[in-house]
Amino acid sequence: MISQPQLIIEVFFKDASRRILYLLGHWLPLAFVPALAPSAWIMTVFALLVLLLQVFNQAATSINTRYTFAVIPGLFYGTILWWSQHQDKFKPRLHRFWIGCIGLSIILTYTSHPGRALYFISPDSFQPWVYQSLPALLGHAAHVKKVLNLILQDASVSTSGYIVSHLSGRLNIIGLEVMQMRDEEGKVADVDYALLDLWQLQQNNLKVPVDRGRVRGGVRFTDEALRRGLYGIAEVLDGVV
Repeated sequence: MISQPQLIIEVFFKDASRRILYLLGHWLPLAFVPALAPSAWIMTVFALLVLLLQVFNQAATSINTRYTFAVIPGLFYGTILWWSQHQDKFKPRLHRFWIGCIGLSIILTYTSHPGRALYFISPDSFQPWVYQSLPALLGHAAHVKKVLNLILQDASVSTSGYIVSHLSGRLNIIGLEVMQMRDEEGKVADVDYALLDLWQLQQNNLKVPVDRGRVRGGVRFTDEALRRGLYGIAEVLDGVV
């Protein structure tokens, strides 16, 4: 970064509009106060640099990316500090403007469907119709939990996607398609269990090609492990293997 600053400049200005929209999306619900607050910049500058100075990809500068959690607290606290020093500026006109910003932010959050977390409110697609009701999601979640309960608490697990968070309390967990891990003693060993959720393929509720490709990649990987006799099928329940 020090020896080749021209690369940093090139990356920052490449696809600059997406990076600017990323910042505007964070500032909008706060009435753009973080853009004016030095304290907000000081608390978020390093986290923002990590996001904005990497080569652009959809995950790097997406408003709904998980890396946003490193940015948001600093933005809000910086805004609080700024308002504590500029209370005279909080007048009815600005109050109404802020309400409008919050309302617009809620609308944009709904229409952007971040992380497809709003399945039960908004369909993923109208043509074709891709929608999952809340009862269907809760029913599948119950099946996932039932399968998870079959895995011994001290066993190592390889899994993917949203299931990782449900196993975060375990000591040994790794992402598919990796089936080996290095333990605390430095020894490489095969994981005890692999868990794959094929419900997304069965229900046609996945419109994003890259996600569907990842699930199918997991299927191919699982088939190869079974063919070589390394693992066996312990349970299949509602597409959870």
